Amino acid sequence: MIGKKLIKVLTISLLSGINLFVNSSVRADTVLERIESKGLLRIGINPNEIPLSYRDNNGELQGICLDLVNLIKKELKQSLNRNIITTHIFSSNLSNRFQIVQDGIVDLECGANTIREVENYQVSFSQPFFVTGTQFLVARDKARQLIDDTAIEDIRIGVLGDTTTEEYVRQRFPQAQISLYRGANGSALGVRAVENDRIDAFADDGILLLGAATSLSMSLTRDFILLPETPVTCERYGLILPENDPDWKELIDRVINSSEEREIVGDWFGVADRFINNRPNCSIDD
Repeated sequence: MIGKKLIKVLTISLLSGINLFVNSSVRADTVLERIESKGLLRIGINPNEIPLSYRDNNGELQGICLDLVNLIKKELKQSLNRNIITTHIFSSNLSNRFQIVQDGIVDLECGANTIREVENYQVSFSQPFFVTGTQFLVARDKARQLIDDTAIEDIRIGVLGDTTTEEYVRQRFPQAQISLYRGANGSALGVRAVENDRIDAFADDGILLLGAATSLSMSLTRDFILLPETPVTCERYGLILPENDPDWKELIDRVINSSEEREIVGDWFGVADRFINNRPNCSIDD
């Protein structure tokens, strides 16, 4: 009798221990808890999206995303009462941007990420930090072909694969000859294809077209133009964040809504204003 009672007690204790282990292993630290513990902020940045992020002539990362990361670090130091927050930057791209956030490799990803429902990934978005829209880079001598809808059926359009811009182009121009560009240099390859007359137009968000053309020393005042003047879509960019971490999202949104963030974006838009005089029919606050 005693033996059976002892076995029962041991069994209950063992099961309780297993449950405690399972529950403790299931509960993962939040982003803020981990940063407070380790002092490390892990960021994913696509280094090929001028002016959001790019490398200068010295190989140093520059752009809106880096400025935004510095604001986030400043807020973390104040909120967590830490003097030092170390940053580890991972190189992201169109193919891995959602995965590295979902897998916990990075705490957020900054890039040209249109806020939308993302299937097959457990991620969320911050509030929008930047607004742009779809335009077309074309040679000035071919601009009429894109403007005139009667000639659009045979036009050759390049676009980055797996983007909202690809979805728009396929829906808007179902009869066009569409070429997809991929990889880290996809935008540069598409812009070069327009320059070399391999395609008639390259579609992308206007601010990214401006950045790519500028980096390749293409003249948007003489040989090429962005059409239409007012972007045809509204693309609100948000930071990709882990799903179900409200405290982390609240901190990020607080930074995005700060006057300092608006000054950063305003400075970058000031550089682009002589080429992009019209905004898409939307705003960050819509």
